[in-house]
Amino acid sequence: MSSFSTRMRKLNGPLRVLIVANVQKCFLAGGSFPVPGGDEIVDELNALKWAGGYDHVIAMQAFRPLNHKTHASQHPDKKMFEEVEISGITQMLVPDHAIQGRRGLSSHRSEADKLANLDTSPEFHDDLDMSHVIVFQHGLDRDIHSWSAFHDAGRSAPAAVKEKFPFLGRSTGVVEFIRGQAEVKGTNDVHVDIGGLSLEFFVRNSALDGRDHGYTVRVIKDACRAVGDDAEAVYAELKAKGCKVIRSSTAFRNGCQIRGSKPAQ
Repeated sequence: MSSFSTRMRKLNGPLRVLIVANVQKCFLAGGSFPVPGGDEIVDELNALKWAGGYDHVIAMQAFRPLNHKTHASQHPDKKMFEEVEISGITQMLVPDHAIQGRRGLSSHRSEADKLANLDTSPEFHDDLDMSHVIVFQHGLDRDIHSWSAFHDAGRSAPAAVKEKFPFLGRSTGVVEFIRGQAEVKGTNDVHVDIGGLSLEFFVRNSALDGRDHGYTVRVIKDACRAVGDDAEAVYAELKAKGCKVIRSSTAFRNGCQIRGSKPAQ
């Protein structure tokens, strides 16, 4: 690489991407696969989108066929959240959710209505600002979970299993998009911030896959929510594996520095 190209890459700075993970009605209060407190992060994510100084904002959308093989409804002899072998790897049975073609219910309906009518739609929360956001869908293949922004499940499966099930670990398209945008910006330095649902599954897997691809990864703690009560253990694991765990205020400060303005007091 020429010295001019090297100088240009330094001048351009890193490619900065915010990934908003699965802030969809099926994962929120009144949804079929709810994450406690999921509604609470919508305002935070909206603020990050505008104040974080990102080059691109990506929203990940689970978009599953009704007959997805990991839906517990497809296994009447099995229990919800039981682990079974599907497509050569162990996969967890989950509630029907993010069903293609299902229309969502209001994010602001009554608590009684939420309890009586669980939302299985793939639609985003009504208040999530989707302007200037790039949507990538995942979970379209009925044979495999897709619990990462970057790859379907099974990426680390043995070669013999992958030969039999070649779709394992397939890319969602996000890696290719980021590579292309980094080339356009003239940089090899990619910084990815992640917030959304749920911490233990999609956020965690996305963060670790991002590190595998050589990105600088930060998980925004106050813009995530967990299904269970082991959030701190997940954050500790992410830190141990090279990810950063920050609060949104840090991202806001970064954004202000990039734009040359002062952070709000």
